[in-house]
Amino acid sequence: MGLQDDMRMVIWLLASLTAFTALALAQGQAVQIRINEGETSNLSSPLLAASAAATPQIQVVRVVDLTSQGCEGGPRACPDRADVVVSVGAQKQAFTLFIAHTAAQRQQESNKKTTFGFDVVLSDVQGKSATFLVQKAAPPANPKNKK
Repeated sequence: MGLQDDMRMVIWLLASLTAFTALALAQGQAVQIRINEGETSNLSSPLLAASAAATPQIQVVRVVDLTSQGCEGGPRACPDRADVVVSVGAQKQAFTLFIAHTAAQRQQESNKKTTFGFDVVLSDVQGKSATFLVQKAAPPANPKNKK
């Protein structure tokens, strides 16, 4: 195979992955996405309400992996994290997610953010890359009517 064939294969694989991600997210399944620091990954529109015209994107601005660097201060002193920007069209939301090492951290959900109709959960950091589980957010619970 020549370089052009290799490029066609890469483009086909990326298109297939995008279609698979869109299908899984539309069916409410979680999709695991690994993104390197400084990179952006597209998500498909089925995640969002029908009014969304733009494809949502997750950008990993910074990954901090203190644990693999030998930090010995435990989960509180070694906060592994990822700085993330989620955008849909011109709308952007920046936030930091932390790896939940302890039961208390998992209860606080410091590894999860709900934005633009879907949940983004930081599940792992390795060096300068972060792994996320992304799924359609559950609809908000209806408060009971008070009489």
